Amino acid sequence: NGGNRITIDFMNALPGVNYPDSIGSGVVRTPRGVLHCGDCINDGSGPYAASVWTLFTNDFGVNGEGRLCYPVFEILGNHDGGSGCVPQQGVSARTRCRNGLTAVSTNGLHYSFDWERVHFVCLNLYGGSGDDPSRGFRQIWNDPQDSLGFLRADLEKHVGSSGRPVVVYQHYGFDGFSAGWGWWSSNDRTRLYQ
Repeated sequence: NGGNRITIDFMNALPGVNYPDSIGSGVVRTPRGVLHCGDCINDGSGPYAASVWTLFTNDFGVNGEGRLCYPVFEILGNHDGGSGCVPQQGVSARTRCRNGLTAVSTNGLHYSFDWERVHFVCLNLYGGSGDDPSRGFRQIWNDPQDSLGFLRADLEKHVGSSGRPVVVYQHYGFDGFSAGWGWWSSNDRTRLYQ
């Protein structure tokens, strides 16, 4: 996609650029990585999924070898399809190649890593587990793949009571659109919060 490539080229050129005076002084340093929050492709179960996934991986390499010259930590979105679709297989394979991970789920989809004191946890669609009847979308592409179980185990083992800052990232938000359409339920959100 031309828009992606323009954005990537702009991101690659950022290191060394001065920050605008309106936000202070200093120079943009080389990013440690890019968090890509899902919908890597538009139709993970469609007939062109494999060829579009190849375009994604060429643009967004894993450890800085793609068009984007920084490590990429992507997650799956609802457009990426469900279990067995090309993007899910691809994320699982890419996760095995990522440098510096702290933990990886048994299915290879969810993972965590540390940048200095900050602990990052990738949950893909949303922090959830099981089939909640109050969830509006219960199709295979909306399965959280026990990301909540991974989060619990990961935080217990790698954060505990240390007080370390934690960044949890997922595709669905807490906004009215994500909540109101039933992408994930209020039960899911409550369990994640707890």
